Amino acid sequence: MDTQTQAELKAHAEAIAEILRREANLEAIKTFKGIEYAVRDLAREYVLPEIGNFFVEQQQQQKQDESEKSSASSET
Repeated sequence: MDTQTQAELKAHAEAIAEILRREANLEAIKTFKGIEYAVRDLAREYVLPEIGNFFVEQQQQQKQDESEKSSASSET
């Protein structure tokens, strides 16, 4: 991963972390263990499904593009 991509990822991760912090139970995030559990639970519920959906959508788009490409080439 190049440095520009790393910086972009870091900026997005910090934005996600800020949102998760706002949504976390303030009592739960007073300890390192509490932070770990809160981040893991919130990420599992909200962040990871979105990342998974992104990959599925990309895969579906790629299959659709390949299908359109093959049907277009078979028409000629």
